[in-house]
Amino acid sequence: MRRHVIPLVIAGALLGSAANAQLRPLSRGAPRSARDRQADRLASVSVRALGAGDFEVALAAADRCLSVAPGRPWCLYDRGAALAALGRVDEAERALARSVAAFPAVDAWGRATAQWRRALVLQQGGRCEEARAAFLAYAAYVGPADPTAASQALARAQRCNRGEEAPASYDEDEGDALGGG
Repeated sequence: MRRHVIPLVIAGALLGSAANAQLRPLSRGAPRSARDRQADRLASVSVRALGAGDFEVALAAADRCLSVAPGRPWCLYDRGAALAALGRVDEAERALARSVAAFPAVDAWGRATAQWRRALVLQQGGRCEEARAAFLAYAAYVGPADPTAASQALARAQRCNRGEEAPASYDEDEGDALGGG
């Protein structure tokens, strides 16, 4: 359970109240196997390193987590977040796209978190058309559960379409609906 609390706290801080007003983290309970526990420990190391701004350590831990549990959604998410922070936009986008696809349908909150981060990464990488499509997909996905978050994602897509620059970092994005504001 500890593995899931730390990333949820970090992701909650990234998403803010609008995004998770209706979407809730999926509780998975205690890991069942030694492999699950090892992956959880590595993912926790990655999340702590992300929070501390040590993105190389975060990336290494996420990669080790994926070697233990290939395709694990939160490990892919952590990898994408670390790569984005290191400025490796293409790799970050691929990891986040895999994360979105890896979240099970019952984990709408996890999938939405990964979709939002992927859209931000695309926008920050100057890939506006792809970012716009990602924001629109996010809005369609969360709209029924959270119309406010969907509306703010649509506004973000329109800003991107007008060619407005993305914030230089996620910290500058905190005033936006899903960035903590």
